[in-house]
Amino acid sequence: MASQKDTQEEDAKAQLLAQAFQKEGLDAGFWLPKVSQILGIECKEALQHLEYEDYLKLECEVRHPWEKKALRKLLNITDDKTASKELQKEHVEKTKQRQEVAKQALKDLTEMLNSHSHSEDVLREQAETLWRAMEIPKEFWPSPKEPLADMLQSIHKQLEQQQEMSAGRREKIPDTEVLRRASGGLALQGIYRTSRAGDVLATREQLLRVPEGFQLSGPEQGSVLERREFSSSAAESTFTKSMEQLGYSMSVSAKFAFLGINLGVGVDHSSSSQSQDTHQSHSEQSYFCTTKFQYIPLASCYFQRHQLRLSDAALRELQDMEQILGVTGKEDNSTIVKMCERFFSRFGSHINQGPLHFGGIFWWKASTEGFRAEQWEEVKRQTTEALNSFVRKSYGDLLGSAAGDLDVSISISQASVRGRARESSHSAIQLYMANTGGPADTTSLPQWKTGLVSDNTTWCVIDRGFELIPVWDVILCNHRGDFESVGQMSRALRDVYKVLTNESIGTIFGEELGSAVQEARDFMEIVKAWEVTVDERKLLRLIKLKDDLNAKTRNHSVWINVCLSHKALQDFLVNTVRSCQKSPPENTTFIKVMLRSLLDPHIYSVKDFPEASFIMQWIFQTGQLLPRPPNISELQGLTKTLREMTDDFLRQTPATKLAFCQLALPLLLPNPGTSQIEFPLYALSQIQQSWKVAEKSGKQAQTKSYKNKLIFQAQTPIVSFIRIGSSASSSKSQLLNALLSKRKHDTFFHRHCRGSTRERLLMEGVVEIAWYCPCGSLDDTFESSVAFCNLHGDARDHGAQLQFLQDISAVTVALVSDLEQMDTRGKKLLQELWQSQRPLVCLLMEKENVAAGKTSKKIKIGIKNRNEAELMDQLTKIIRDLLEGSKPCFSLDACADKARQHGFVVDADQPACVAVKVKAKDPVKLLKKEKLSDIKPQLKELKESLLNETNKKCEDLTELQQEQRKLDARKREYEDELLRRSRELAVTLKGKSLSETQLNNYFTLVWNCWIAEIFWTAGPPEGVDIDAEIDGILLEYFEEPGFHARIRSSMKERGFSFDMEKHVIKKKVRGFYPDPKSISNSDMINLKQITDNIIARVRANIDKKEQAKQDYSQNFIHEILNEVQKGVNSAPSNAKCTFNREYSIDLSLYLCKMAAERFKAMHEAFQKANDPVMYLNSKREDFFQCFQISCQGATSITTFVVFLCGKIEPALRKAVFERTARGIAEDIKSKFPDFRSNRANLEVCILRYLAKQENFEYFKQYLTSPKEFFQSYIETRVKSHCLDGSKRLRMFLDPSLESLYGNILSAVCLSTQIVKDRKDREDKISLWLDEFCRQLAEVINLPRSELKGIEHQEVTDIEFLSSAMAEALYDLRDRLMKELGDADMSSFSRQPHNILAEHFSGCWEQCPFCGAVCTNTIQNHDGDHQPVFHRPQALTGFRCRTYLFSLMYNPQTLIIDTCSSLIVSDALFKVHDFLLTPYRTYRDAGPPYSTWNILPDSPTQAYWKWFVSHFRTQLEDLYNGKFQGEGEIPEAWQRITKQEALSELDRL
Repeated sequence: MASQKDTQEEDAKAQLLAQAFQKEGLDAGFWLPKVSQILGIECKEALQHLEYEDYLKLECEVRHPWEKKALRKLLNITDDKTASKELQKEHVEKTKQRQEVAKQALKDLTEMLNSHSHSEDVLREQAETLWRAMEIPKEFWPSPKEPLADMLQSIHKQLEQQQEMSAGRREKIPDTEVLRRASGGLALQGIYRTSRAGDVLATREQLLRVPEGFQLSGPEQGSVLERREFSSSAAESTFTKSMEQLGYSMSVSAKFAFLGINLGVGVDHSSSSQSQDTHQSHSEQSYFCTTKFQYIPLASCYFQRHQLRLSDAALRELQDMEQILGVTGKEDNSTIVKMCERFFSRFGSHINQGPLHFGGIFWWKASTEGFRAEQWEEVKRQTTEALNSFVRKSYGDLLGSAAGDLDVSISISQASVRGRARESSHSAIQLYMANTGGPADTTSLPQWKTGLVSDNTTWCVIDRGFELIPVWDVILCNHRGDFESVGQMSRALRDVYKVLTNESIGTIFGEELGSAVQEARDFMEIVKAWEVTVDERKLLRLIKLKDDLNAKTRNHSVWINVCLSHKALQDFLVNTVRSCQKSPPENTTFIKVMLRSLLDPHIYSVKDFPEASFIMQWIFQTGQLLPRPPNISELQGLTKTLREMTDDFLRQTPATKLAFCQLALPLLLPNPGTSQIEFPLYALSQIQQSWKVAEKSGKQAQTKSYKNKLIFQAQTPIVSFIRIGSSASSSKSQLLNALLSKRKHDTFFHRHCRGSTRERLLMEGVVEIAWYCPCGSLDDTFESSVAFCNLHGDARDHGAQLQFLQDISAVTVALVSDLEQMDTRGKKLLQELWQSQRPLVCLLMEKENVAAGKTSKKIKIGIKNRNEAELMDQLTKIIRDLLEGSKPCFSLDACADKARQHGFVVDADQPACVAVKVKAKDPVKLLKKEKLSDIKPQLKELKESLLNETNKKCEDLTELQQEQRKLDARKREYEDELLRRSRELAVTLKGKSLSETQLNNYFTLVWNCWIAEIFWTAGPPEGVDIDAEIDGILLEYFEEPGFHARIRSSMKERGFSFDMEKHVIKKKVRGFYPDPKSISNSDMINLKQITDNIIARVRANIDKKEQAKQDYSQNFIHEILNEVQKGVNSAPSNAKCTFNREYSIDLSLYLCKMAAERFKAMHEAFQKANDPVMYLNSKREDFFQCFQISCQGATSITTFVVFLCGKIEPALRKAVFERTARGIAEDIKSKFPDFRSNRANLEVCILRYLAKQENFEYFKQYLTSPKEFFQSYIETRVKSHCLDGSKRLRMFLDPSLESLYGNILSAVCLSTQIVKDRKDREDKISLWLDEFCRQLAEVINLPRSELKGIEHQEVTDIEFLSSAMAEALYDLRDRLMKELGDADMSSFSRQPHNILAEHFSGCWEQCPFCGAVCTNTIQNHDGDHQPVFHRPQALTGFRCRTYLFSLMYNPQTLIIDTCSSLIVSDALFKVHDFLLTPYRTYRDAGPPYSTWNILPDSPTQAYWKWFVSHFRTQLEDLYNGKFQGEGEIPEAWQRITKQEALSELDRL
């Protein structure tokens, strides 16, 4: 009877499923077998749990195009085409719902007021419910003092008006019409991108056609309410125009700075700004405006590149231009320039790609002017208060007197924020109300919003996004057939644009894109001729093409729009897959990995690729390399086998299979026949798990330890999941899967698993266990291994299992349902759990928000309507925190003891198992004894042999340690010997079932003996007391009494601080010391700069030694002392002060103390790398892993791949950043004029930048430290280019990784092809590694010597190795790709700005008179120093000038003459104390003067004349002097404008 009943139920389910298909017009007879076979679907309810990936698997089976739409509807899969219509309907429905809620709240409030039986607090709470439903911002709610009764009539009237507007005629126009009509077709208009606001904000003609198949999508932004303040009417007007023309994103962000657009909007603060500096200065302030606007986006769109096609008018204009260009043959003639200029003025130069948003903006503004400066704060306060009252007023009269006594007349302007204003009762404040979009006949915000939502004819373009695409890019990609020479036309537009705007054009907009497109098209012609064979080399060529195109264009547009959209490549890919389908799955893994690299995710952006889903479905089918997910019947068989088997030994097989499939294992098994509970310890005793424990620092993770253990021996914390109550809505097992693997893999099977049936897979009361094993990366959910237990069924019915779990668990997670109706048993159980000492997390299924628990160890979480991802993040963090605070760990062995205490049956205690253990002891002892006896004679012989060998080498030991090459050779020799011994030992152990502990014991025995022999041979490493050596050198160098104590006291000081009082001595002038006040700022600056340079040079020298991996030497200390003395000697001879001995001592002590720690680390690193014992000990883990692999033999392919990828990963990561750094440097050199030429050109660009900034502090840094300023300038430009918010850094990193990944994949493929047919070689793995490393020699740093330990493996199936490597490399690529998402500039070991700076290296010596920098490109060059131009000597504070026959000399006078004019005059300059030397014979003064070649009569640049005049006061303050007398600034200099100075620079 039961069987008949089951059959009837299944027939009923099948009938309902068939009806669901037939309802959508689908043939049930055809589709039901398909969904059962492909997806395991047997009932209608399972359809609701399918996702888009499931739909793709079915899409391949459709026989008619209409079936796709029917399937999507059946599976509730929506796309953007249907989303737009549904979206608008949803907007209207939500509005209606809010109105109904508000109407009911108003009714309830009215009844409550009429009853006079409710407190003020209750009434207020009900009123707040009403205001929230009406979407009134909290800041505008009436105060509690306002009488609610006075508002009811107004609120009722307001709601009626809104409902009338919602119910009125709503005009719905198609999405294409919205695009054409909104803001007069603004979305289709171009923008003329220049640095001038007028060009950017002007209205243009239609530049784009309406894209084919255009559809709107839902908004990507939410509604916002913002406030802005302005200190000038011009700034306010510009912002308003910007919002109209460019939209929200550009207007409110700092993006304009990057785009090079200067809107000149003046002061502009958002509501979040608390700054009080909203005015320039009180003396200049006479205008203030504050505005609020409600920004409401309702729909959006994004133009794909292939959709961008020019309007007919724009295309005709360009075609006419091409005819003229064809006649003249010149791209730069005046006619073409004028035609391009006319085109840009008419249509614009760029297209806004989006994302564009449609909707409306409601504005309120309050402004005032003509007030006095001292009234600023009061005026601002009054104006802000007036605006707030005005905003309240816009909600109609529903807030009663909340708007105060403000009596204003409101002016409205649709689609414009420039409404006419009338003066309010406050005579100084003007109030405006306006709207962009929405109905024009209302002053009420709620009514306006209702009309906006219900009528898309009133929508405006309110945001145009950030992405600007140039016209010349569009015609290159999408209009090749419309021009005779599209490349020439594109270049002409680009070049004229550059001339007209002086904008830098990236290569993506020019020849690079054109050449990339042509290269792609040419390659597609080659693909047409390819024969349909499965050829890995062809796929590798495609990968290289993809990487090359991406490197040229910095995006995948050409690959997508030219290559993947090409019929020839599509056919090749489809035929490749069809050919592979005929091969065994294990032979196609490598092909799948390469196709995934080529297609995922780019294939989803291809407009027309009918069989794309067929290809992707095959790619993502799991091959045999990884375990196939078992079907339900297999799993039932495994579980039943475990439960029903009476032979405890045979239970190990199904348990091992479950573990191999990464499925949960049974921990407690209730026996339905005996009511006993079994603990299958013996069945689980042969299961191994591996995990890595990582030590995380910042954004990097380094493996701290690698663990591979029999799982019953591993001690881990246990987290138990239980359920109290029914399981109607949430699946506990499903939550566990989401927690452990983010639903990528079903470890615990649940009700929604594909193919599940009415019968329970596991019976009530079973406890399953699974382990989370981290891989040592940053995205690990838990940092160490954690066990998770899952009690099936209601915990109220399984007290014994629950008590056992409480005894072993570190944390308990309880899924609680029916809390309000829970019975006494359930409440008692919850109370016991809550009062226990164990941490508890309660997941409340019927609650959304709950108060926190009483203690940090008892936590309640409401999970109703929760986003699963957010819930998992919260739960993961809570479990992590609780485990850190309370972490009892249990192994399965220890759990078995607990099970015995509870009276459970432990299979390992059964007589058969005990007998086997006893019998096994004697052979094991015998084996151990025999092996040890064999090993000892072998070790003795090896030791004697080793001693003989090392005696022949003792004489050369000193020489070997001095020569790095010989040291490396010796290390390799030791490595080879140890590997040989390891392999010999592994041969003797092969085939024996040994645990990791036993293997480790054998290995340790050999290891310790070998290390002892090496230590005996090499002797202990030479000890060096670096601190003592430094002390001795300092004592000898300074020879000061009591200096040793001074050294000791200096160790307590943290840094060096330059002190003018302590470290400087004044020079005598004519026998007297000058007044300390007379020491100029320039002297102080020079001495401080010398100090900084000394410290920088010492640090740089140590950096070089570290990079060269040198060992410490006493000479390094002497080098530091010499650097200090060299710096002291470099103090200017004409300065009034210099360094004293205290300075030399203090600075030397600081530098030696700083260097000592680094020298110790250098010495330790050198010894670790070169001392045999230390070196080998650092590699012990690698040796042990290789030993493990050798013991495992041919079954070790997975461990082999893990080991090899572990070596590849750090090398690949380093190569990615190195390649990216070079790529960034090259990209910046190509795109920025500053860096395209030599250092002289860069200096001109820096001078232009300084003039535009007009910041004297910047000038001072440049004049005193030019090298450092150059480097800072380069670094700033690099960072702004890479970190501008457009994810440009990621755009550089991702292609580097993709390219290198392709190189490694290619190396795997080529190595496999070379080796697989070499039947003459038995050592195929060694040969494969040789070839693999040779292929990668120019790609990543992967020394072949690092792989010796795995070169003798017994792997004969090289193609299987290739497939395993491909899978592992793809996972490695994905892992690194995620890691790169968090990268910043600190991730680079070699910074891009340093690479650029090296390009501009050379001599940095400065003229001793004026500070001009030598322009020689060679550091420490031969011959004299010489700049391009000398400068006025006032720039360095130089003032010691007089005449031979005149005593006219004022030490306060600053000199405006240049060196070039002074050397042909009778002037003199002072050297040392008061020695005067004629400028004509300046070389006679000796160094540094004699090293400069100063040419006469070079004119003073207008730039420096402007600078001296403009910053006169700052220069006088800096150098404590005056431009007076002979240094008087000429009037002609003062008339020079900044623009004239910049124009002079442009001519250089």
